[in-house]
Amino acid sequence: MAKKMYYTEAEAAAMLGLGPEDLAKLVTDQKLRVFHDGPKQMYKAEEIDALAGGDSTESAEIELAPTTPQAEVEPMAEAPPPAEQPAPAEPPAAVQPVEPPVAMQPVEPPAVVQPVEPP
Repeated sequence: MAKKMYYTEAEAAAMLGLGPEDLAKLVTDQKLRVFHDGPKQMYKAEEIDALAGGDSTESAEIELAPTTPQAEVEPMAEAPPPAEQPAPAEPPAAVQPVEPPVAMQPVEPPAVVQPVEPP
């Protein structure tokens, strides 16, 4: 049987013998991480198993990986000034200018038909 990767909030609380408020306190104290699957709160099985295996939930600790990289970031160098753009070249002699389109002629509106009264 495959081992579970995540426990639901109810499963995690039952395994640790805690209520939902106590699970939230462990998360606040950074002793446990919570993951959200839509509206459900999920807990890594590995972390819950480690906490459940300890003598008490207060003394059991899990070392969590940092959430942000700790590498130093070098400041960016100043950007060089933009190079001057050459003036646009004249079009080749073989290119002829395009004539503007012919204007459209106005269209007469259709005649209005008068209703015929019945005899």
